[in-house]
Parts: sequence; C-alpha cells; structure tokens
Amino acid sequence: MVLTETQRSSAISRDLSMAGRNRSSVSSRSVGWCRPGRRGCAVTCARAQLTPEPPLILSARRQRFGSSASGADDVAGTVVSNNHISGYNIALCVQTPGEAVLNNDVSASCTGVFVDPGIDGANILDNHIKETNPSCRDENAPIFFVLGIVLSGAVNTEVRRNRVEGQTAGGLPNGFAAGLIVVDDSTTGAAPSGNVVTQNTLSNNDLDLFVRNTGTGNVIKHNKCTTSDPAGLCG
Repeated sequence: MVLTETQRSSAISRDLSMAGRNRSSVSSRSVGWCRPGRRGCAVTCARAQLTPEPPLILSARRQRFGSSASGADDVAGTVVSNNHISGYNIALCVQTPGEAVLNNDVSASCTGVFVDPGIDGANILDNHIKETNPSCRDENAPIFFVLGIVLSGAVNTEVRRNRVEGQTAGGLPNGFAAGLIVVDDSTTGAAPSGNVVTQNTLSNNDLDLFVRNTGTGNVIKHNKCTTSDPAGLCG
C-alpha cells in the first residue's frame, strides 16, 4: 500500500502519539535484546528479561542508565548520558522537564529518542543514533516507523550536535523512516513550540528532516543533511 501525503502525515502524528503513551519507567543498568513489534517493547522486555540493579536515585547530578531508561517522570534535572543502547523499540524516552540526554550511542532500535508532548526544556545533545534493526520493518502493518529523534509536541527542546544515520524503511512502501521529526501530538493536541534543532548531522536516511506541525517559534537551521520535508531545511 502506498500512502498519500495526507495519510502519511496523519498516521505519523497519530501513531507516534500512541507510542508515547505506552511507556513507563525502568531502572536497570543492563542492556538486553528485545524484538521490536509492540509499542512499549523496550519496557516490557527490560522488565521480563533483565535483572535490574537497585533502583537508581535520580537527581540533578549525572546518572547513567544502561537499558532503555524510559523516563523518570517529574524528576527535575535528570541526566541520561554515556550509554550504549541496542535492540529496543524506543531506546530513550524523554518524559521529564529539563531532562538532558547526552553522549549516548543507540543502535538497532526502531526509535532512538522520543520527547513526549508538553515536555519543556529538554536537551538532546551529542548522541549518535545508528542503523535500525531490520525487525523494525513490518511489511504486513498498515504503516511502520523507523525514526532517529522525535519531538512530538515538545516545548523549548534543544537538539544539537547529534549524528543520526541509517534510518530506512528498507524500500517497503508502508514504511516511514526519517532522521529527525518535529510534529504535533494528536492525542493531547500539543503542538511543538520554541524548539531549536541545529548543528545536527543526518545522513543515509530515507528522509533526513520532517517538520510538519502547527507550532510556533521552532528554529531549524545549520543542520548537515540532504533531504527534508518541507524542502529547504538542510544547510
């Protein structure tokens, strides 16, 4: 099935917002494998397959997570840094205002970083998001997603100096793959506003930048890439 532009934009907003709703927190330093296929897969498999260490005490000082740290709800000043994360549906979920996601290495995941609607002042800096796992591609689904960084109704987020590469749908017509997207959240109605996306390097993605929303004050500039929707956002 080949989706029209209107169908694709609507499905992206709807399905991504649903993905953002179906997650909860996990505190574990181990990295495990989870075959993608259901939303919230990282959380499910982390609980089922990993043996967690004692829960991390989150504070304004640096904390390190080694699994899909799916968000420390309402813990101001959380820092998630210097992890190697592989094999999850959603690798890093940003659910805390002011959260900093720094210097993480993500591979073989369907979505690298997902910033929830209404989250204010997050910082997504200096992360490297690599090629997706082929298991993320479902030729039987109405639509599937392969995404590097997602701002879904986020506010005042800084996305800077990240490298995102290899986000592809493998040529399947029902897939949507992009390096970085800024979209409305259809469940809450939140529109992204005041976000700054700059100095990122996006390469070898089906689409490098996708920016379709009703928000205001978003700055998308000085990103090294070759393809964008709308056109003209690279450079």
